[in-house]
Amino acid sequence: MLKTGESFESGFLEAINSSNVIILLISEDGIKQIENANKNGDNMLLEIEHSLENYSKGRCHLLPLLIGKTENKGQTFHKFNGFNVDRFPEQKHCHKLSKCGLSVRETIERLFKVQGEFVFSESFSKREIQDLAMSKVVDFENLKPHPEFKMFF
Repeated sequence: MLKTGESFESGFLEAINSSNVIILLISEDGIKQIENANKNGDNMLLEIEHSLENYSKGRCHLLPLLIGKTENKGQTFHKFNGFNVDRFPEQKHCHKLSKCGLSVRETIERLFKVQGEFVFSESFSKREIQDLAMSKVVDFENLKPHPEFKMFF
């Protein structure tokens, strides 16, 4: 939870760093803004960087939800197809809070190497997202989640 007077960036980074499960909502339109992250700092990329860092150190489960597009008032669905990383710069992210040593492109490549889930629905509830996340991290043999289950999305 963001505290009064606390910067937005430090608030969401604290939430990411204290979460056991991180769900990244990734759409083609959403990641388009990252194409200029070497010139304009991008909060979404900052979230991705910190999430990948925590995931690589075994501090959390990471679940990218790859959101497809809908057309015709939700009648036509198109699977997420934004995997071409060539459009992302080979320079580092310029955000003042970015400590990632990778280029923007390398960060996005790392993101796409994490097993994600395709989401086709035009709208889905927070509860549906939580259920999906739980299905990935619950120990079904013992039928209970991690005792300190914290989620950020």
